[in-house]
Amino acid sequence: MRNPLVLAAALIAACASTAAPPRSPAPPPARTTPPPAASLDEATVRATGLTLAAALSPCDQDKVTALLDRPALRALIEARAPGDDALALVELFVSTGAVKLCAWFDDPVEVRLLRVRDVHGVRQALIRKVSAAGVGYFDVRVSVGPDGPRIVDVYSHNNGTWLDQEIADALLLSGAEDPMVGVTTMQVNALDDAGKPADALAALDTLPEATRNTRAIQSWRVAIAGRISPTAYAQAAAERARRFPDDKPTPFAAMNRAFMRADFDEALHQLDLMDAEIGGDPLLDALRAGVIAQRNHPGDRAIAAALAAHAVVAEPELAMSHAVQLGIALAQGQWATAVTALDDLARQVGFTVPEATLSKMPNAASFLATPEYQAWRARHP
Repeated sequence: MRNPLVLAAALIAACASTAAPPRSPAPPPARTTPPPAASLDEATVRATGLTLAAALSPCDQDKVTALLDRPALRALIEARAPGDDALALVELFVSTGAVKLCAWFDDPVEVRLLRVRDVHGVRQALIRKVSAAGVGYFDVRVSVGPDGPRIVDVYSHNNGTWLDQEIADALLLSGAEDPMVGVTTMQVNALDDAGKPADALAALDTLPEATRNTRAIQSWRVAIAGRISPTAYAQAAAERARRFPDDKPTPFAAMNRAFMRADFDEALHQLDLMDAEIGGDPLLDALRAGVIAQRNHPGDRAIAAALAAHAVVAEPELAMSHAVQLGIALAQGQWATAVTALDDLARQVGFTVPEATLSKMPNAASFLATPEYQAWRARHP
């Protein structure tokens, strides 16, 4: 029997958006036994997706548990990891699915249902998470049973995995029968939750080599390293690629890597792949605008400004679009446009940018000395 402590620790390991996923990107693969498409009307899937989004922002584990079809999810996990009693033992006390979902949706700024869409002939709810760590997209598979609509499984486009797949991977972790592996992984979680990612990474690296040489642990290393620095992230991603050279990152992970090495054309290509995979999102236009502005080829700032403006019109309450507009305006010395962006952030998003935050943006020092900014600050003390 595997150690239930290891499973519990692995389940609550946060999956940052920068994590390098273990499998090739693709639309959510079809489940082996999907419910008939006719049984999933759009209104039911939409209502369930909205309810889940509300339960995840912030995550209420009890509410998420009530939304899950736990027997169906457990059957999917056991099909991947048969003959293991650890799952049954942990499930007596907590929903493993709810714990993992709350880890995926750790500390969100916003969780939103984007749309209901057909995937392999089955209607699924597409949910977007925005957090300080970045953005994530998730397809939610819903079934309808005697107790009403329930969530059977969730697919992470960032990680390229289904919820049941990640739980099964935790069950199959090499060395899981060793109690010290469970103790160490709990220590790593505690350090990471305490805002000490460097210490968490050092603790994670004390695991036995056989345990470290797994996709789950190497992906976790990348996620933690992404909270340390771009250099640490790049090193962890390279280490994971060295250990698993046949794994292909999802577009989101590939975009992060390309951006960090200043390969902006490749980052834009990966954003196009992401866009095609999820069916479009104004937030991706805002990300494109930021990448193009960083690339800074002749004419790029005008293109970036147009993309950010398009994203603002499409989703006015999206803070990232206004922030990109502000950054471009500051870089170009367009003080009136910068003031408009600040006003839009305050009016449409409900966020008044502190001067300490503003002062860290490029060319902000010049802006802070202008009459335009002083007048704006007087209106927003």
